[in-house]
Amino acid sequence: MHGGSLPWPACKLLEILLVLFYLGILDCRTLAKDTPEALVLGGNGLLGAGTVEKLLVRGYRVTAVNRGNWYWDSDIKIKPRVNHVTCNRLQPLKSCPGIDALSQSKFDVVVDFSAYHRFQIQDVFDLWQKRIGLYVYISSDSVFEVCNKSHGGYSRESDAVRPKNVLEREEYAKKDSYGHRKLLCEEELQLQNMKWGVPFVSLRLPDVIGPRDNTYRWWIYQLLIRLNSHLKSDIKLSKSLCTKPISLVHSEDVAEMISDICSQNPKRFANGKAYNLAFKENPSVLELLELMKSELNMPDVPVTCDTASGLQLYPSVTLGPVNTSQAQLDLNWNPTPLDEAVKELVNFYELASHNPEFKKEHDNVLSSAFFMDNQKAVSEAFSKVYRSLRDEL
Repeated sequence: MHGGSLPWPACKLLEILLVLFYLGILDCRTLAKDTPEALVLGGNGLLGAGTVEKLLVRGYRVTAVNRGNWYWDSDIKIKPRVNHVTCNRLQPLKSCPGIDALSQSKFDVVVDFSAYHRFQIQDVFDLWQKRIGLYVYISSDSVFEVCNKSHGGYSRESDAVRPKNVLEREEYAKKDSYGHRKLLCEEELQLQNMKWGVPFVSLRLPDVIGPRDNTYRWWIYQLLIRLNSHLKSDIKLSKSLCTKPISLVHSEDVAEMISDICSQNPKRFANGKAYNLAFKENPSVLELLELMKSELNMPDVPVTCDTASGLQLYPSVTLGPVNTSQAQLDLNWNPTPLDEAVKELVNFYELASHNPEFKKEHDNVLSSAFFMDNQKAVSEAFSKVYRSLRDEL
């Protein structure tokens, strides 16, 4: 190939397209119709932004419906590339400005990150009914907290069955309202599937780790290690966090999995399916901190494990890890090795900590409730450590 010329196959394809346009067989509207449409409910946070990026790469035209809070740099990376509708889903979707224009649209896929109440699922089907090719619902391993799991092993998809006794059901629901509401959403999807025949997949996720996490949980643990010599106090964990295995999942792995599911024949999920997704490794929180310490080259930072209670950012459930064998079998789930993910995230948050473009995030993490008792010392240590890093760079 010489200069800027196209290879022969590309030239031939271009020639064919020009002929089709000339004959009127093909026009821009025809091409537009072939572009797959995705409705993403959420799409601006840790999981959603990554998923939108994957869908855009696969050629989807994306409509994102969210409250308009663009976290980290998603207002630069995502917002300009999507059709954005501002909507708080605590109000009916129909009442949101801009939704009317979408009411007759057909969507090849709906990816729902932001349904936490049953009516929010109903809202979507009230508007689009059969005009949805596949519904991907982002659920949680918290659903197992409201079910009477009959074994002591890792939670399997089939364990998400509520007790038959009504009073027992109510007791479980009171203990974990979040898990109760997420399972209600899954149950509503099953009803809508029976009514409209729309295939769906529920992805049950444990605590999610990844870059650009606006919960700041990983970053808080990392700062406690990184600033330890200035804070001069042990990281205190409860005994159970030092020994109990947990499940975590990488946001990028989930985003890739969602985009893979969207590319499959929806008939595979005609009756609705649920899958657990998580790393293959199940570390304790102590083991996770040891991996962070190693990556930061700070192995001597003390962690105290003999306290009755201590800092707990992970896990957010009590039943322990989830079994992902079904996802491995059906979806070819093959997550990033945990040590690679730790390396990636430690590097990301180290860079983020001295990046002035993320000043808002710096302020947010330093004002976190977890630093409330020691906020001034943490802020001073952060400034000292990362100011010197910026000077070195």
